[in-house]
Amino acid sequence: MFMLAHFSHHLIAALLQPLLPFIRDDFALDYTQAAWIVSAYTLAYGFSQLPGGWLADRIGVLVAGRLTQVGRAEEIFSTPGSREVAKFVGTEN
Repeated sequence: MFMLAHFSHHLIAALLQPLLPFIRDDFALDYTQAAWIVSAYTLAYGFSQLPGGWLADRIGVLVAGRLTQVGRAEEIFSTPGSREVAKFVGTEN
C-alpha cells in the first residue's frame, strides 16, 4: 500500500512536464503563460506537502466505527487513552 502511494506521489509530481505541450496547444498558451502554470503548480504542490507531512505523522484509532484516539504513533503506543485503544494497539496485558 505504501509503495503504491509513493509511486502515485511521484507520478503526479512528474506528470505536468510531459503533458505541457498538449496543455499549451489546447489552451493556446505561449511559453510565458505555460511557465506561470508550471510555477503555480509547483508552489501549490510544495505548500501542500506541509500539512501532508504533519498529517502523515498522526494516526487515529477506530474502535467499533468510533474514532477513540488521535495522535502521534509513539503517544498512542506509550499512553493509550482507553482500555479499548490499549487492546487495539496490543499494549494491554
